[in-house]
Amino acid sequence: MTDASGNSTEETRNFTVNIGLPPPATISLKGKITDQQGLPLANVSVSSESGLALDNKPFVVHTQTGNDGTYLIQDAIGYRQKISVEKEGYIPLTQEIVFENETNELNFDLRPRSNFTPGFGFSLCIVALLSGLLLVYRRRRSG
Repeated sequence: MTDASGNSTEETRNFTVNIGLPPPATISLKGKITDQQGLPLANVSVSSESGLALDNKPFVVHTQTGNDGTYLIQDAIGYRQKISVEKEGYIPLTQEIVFENETNELNFDLRPRSNFTPGFGFSLCIVALLSGLLLVYRRRRSG
């Protein structure tokens, strides 16, 4: 640009163009957490972590289920959410979901955590016990 005195100036401007619909201000999630028999689970931790960060930190909304197994999460930011469901004694669940609505229903069935240690079943214990007894027997006969 040049003015009447012949002075020129130059200016650079940067623009960001976002294509598509912006995410909603907030979404809500509600649902019920049950065990494998369909019985409601109380005091289950339910968290929703937004795919959008605020101040470079993930935005997490946390709640717990009531005695009837139901939960309600409000003010979760954006459609993309990582949902985590945890209760002591049960296998934790984590799912990344892209929601399509501002109000959503999401139910979970939790499975109990097994005390079984893979590889150490009853059969293996019997084999180990018999092997130990055989070693003791052989040492006594040779000694």
